[in-house]
Amino acid sequence: METLNNDNEEVDRSISFPLDIISVILTRLPVKTLLQFRSVSKQWLSLISSPSFTQHHHHRPTSLLITAYDSSTRHRHILSVPRATLSISRASRANETTPRAAVRVTHLMTLHDAPSTRRETTELEHLHGLVLLTSGNGFIENDFAFVINPSTRKYVKLNAPGSVSVYEYGRVHICYFFGYDEVRNEHKVLNIRMLDIKSLKPFKPSSVEIMLFELGTLEWRKIDVEIPVDISGEDWYIGIKSSVCVNSVIHLMLESRNEILAFDLRREIFEIIKIPNEALPIEYSSSYDCKGMRTLKFNQPFLMKVNGFLGVLCHDRVVESNEMDIWMLKDYEDRVWVKETIVFGESWVDLEGPFPSDCVNVDEIAFAPIRVSRNFIRVPIYDMKTRSFNSVKYFLGEKFLRAKTVEFKQIMSYVESMLPLEMNATTAS
Repeated sequence: METLNNDNEEVDRSISFPLDIISVILTRLPVKTLLQFRSVSKQWLSLISSPSFTQHHHHRPTSLLITAYDSSTRHRHILSVPRATLSISRASRANETTPRAAVRVTHLMTLHDAPSTRRETTELEHLHGLVLLTSGNGFIENDFAFVINPSTRKYVKLNAPGSVSVYEYGRVHICYFFGYDEVRNEHKVLNIRMLDIKSLKPFKPSSVEIMLFELGTLEWRKIDVEIPVDISGEDWYIGIKSSVCVNSVIHLMLESRNEILAFDLRREIFEIIKIPNEALPIEYSSSYDCKGMRTLKFNQPFLMKVNGFLGVLCHDRVVESNEMDIWMLKDYEDRVWVKETIVFGESWVDLEGPFPSDCVNVDEIAFAPIRVSRNFIRVPIYDMKTRSFNSVKYFLGEKFLRAKTVEFKQIMSYVESMLPLEMNATTAS
C-alpha cells in the first residue's frame, strides 16, 4: 500500500508543470476562464490575483461592446459580441433573417444607478480593458461617472471631487475624461469643474478647477495648471463630454475655435493642437427635412480614434454630398494629418443619419447600431481598404431588450483584462 502511494506521488510529480509555465499558459486564457480557475487552488487564486499576472495577461481583442438604455426602467445595459463574427456575419447575411443565422448578442452587465432622461447622451470610452461611462449633460442633477471592467463585471462609481451640494442645479458643470498613462501603466480620470456662483443665465463660470483621479491611489488630487484658452467664454462648449486618449494625451474638441485642447498625462500640462483648415465647417449649423420633420443638424467636428491614431470626423456637408471626411493625425510629433473620405451609396438622410462610433478592426469603422426590428439590430461597417460598407446583423435574444423603450447607442472595440478595481467594487447583474 505504501509502495502504491509512493508510485502515485511519483506519477503526480511527473505530470505536473512548473509554476512559471502554468503562469505563461494562464496568461493566454480569456478572463471568463481565469475567473473560474481561481477556485482550483489557493496557489492558483494567489497567482491569478497577483498584480504581476494582471500586467502580463495577454489582452484578447476579441470582443465588441454595445451600449443600450431602457428609458422605462432607466437602466443601462452593456452587451458583447465576438469581434471574430464580423466576417462570419457578412458571409451569412443572406440568411440572417432567422435567429440561428444571425450572431447572438451576450448581455454582460446592467447598471441600475446611472439614471438620466431618454434624450440625454452618455459618453463611453474604452482604454486597455477598462471603460469610463459618464453622464451627458455635465450638471450636478444627473451627474455620474463609472469606471467599469466588463470582463469581470465589476464597476466603481466615482465620487465627484469636492462638495457641490451648496450649488444650485445649472450653476455647476462637471466633465470627466478618460486617460491612460503609458509610462506608468495607469488609468486616470481628468475632471474639469466649472462653478457659476454669480449668475445663472447665461452660464459663465467664475472659477475653474482641474482634478485628476488615479486608479493606482484611488484618490483625487488638484492640479494647478494653466489652460491656454478661456474656457469661461465661448471657447468652451458647455455640452462637451467626449474625449480621445492617444499617446498618453487626452484630447477634447473646442467649439468656437475648432481646435483641440490636449492634456498630457505625463507632464500634466495643456496645449492646443490645430486641425487642418479643410476640416473646418463652412457653416456652424444647418437644418434639413428628414421624413417630413424639421431637424437641426450640428456640424461641429468631433474626435474619434482610428487605427490607434487621433481622428477628426468632419460632416459639414454630409447632407448634400453624402460624404464624411476623417482626418487622422498619422505623425503626432510633426502634426501630419491624412484624410480618409467615407462615401455613402445612399442618401445619408434616408439612412437615418448614421455616425461612426469606433474603429473595431484594422481599417474597419463601425457606425452606431440601428434597430431594425424587435429582435434585431444592424451595425454598418465601413472597410477603409475596399472603401465599401457591409452590414452586420445581431440577434438580441434577451426578453428585456425587446421593449420599444430600449435604444442602442454605441459600439466599440474592447480588449479583455483582469485589471482589478478597488476592493469594494460592485458586481453588476
